Amino acid sequence: MKKQLLMLAGLMLCFTSFGQVRVGIGLQGALPQGDFGDVYDFGGGLYLEPKISFGNFEAGVNIAGMGFIPADLGSSIDLSAATIVNTTVVGYYFLSTPGVKPYFGLGLGPYFLTTYAVDPFGSGEEFKISSTEFGFMPKVGINVGSFDLGVSYHIISDANFLALNLGFNIGKRA
Repeated sequence: MKKQLLMLAGLMLCFTSFGQVRVGIGLQGALPQGDFGDVYDFGGGLYLEPKISFGNFEAGVNIAGMGFIPADLGSSIDLSAATIVNTTVVGYYFLSTPGVKPYFGLGLGPYFLTTYAVDPFGSGEEFKISSTEFGFMPKVGINVGSFDLGVSYHIISDANFLALNLGFNIGKRA
């Protein structure tokens, strides 16, 4: 156990000596697209994004949870909600500009989808359907000081959505 803790401490020391650790925290709003947009109107949630900065590059993990509100389907099926949780590996490139820092990037990883519904045959029994899909998200945005404003498009099988994030970063870029 001591060897593992020492190895972890050494690894963290290497990361912090070659780059700067930053953590992004914020809110997301989402507009479902395609078939997913036919079933759900909009969504919202939170994200946490620990990352390491190396000059104009950043690499890390985006952990986000989103809840979606159903559209009026005009049928006997009562969809109460859907949730999507992602844990994607992300990479960003920041343009070298003074003050405002535009960036673009890409994320890849698993998305955990859950749909909650009421039985359409009148029993009133609730059920949920869960699946795990691989997805990716191209993203563009700007950093102004510690504040972050970005737009990403999440491409996940049949659950694509456009997300707008507003957050802030703790820590400085290298």
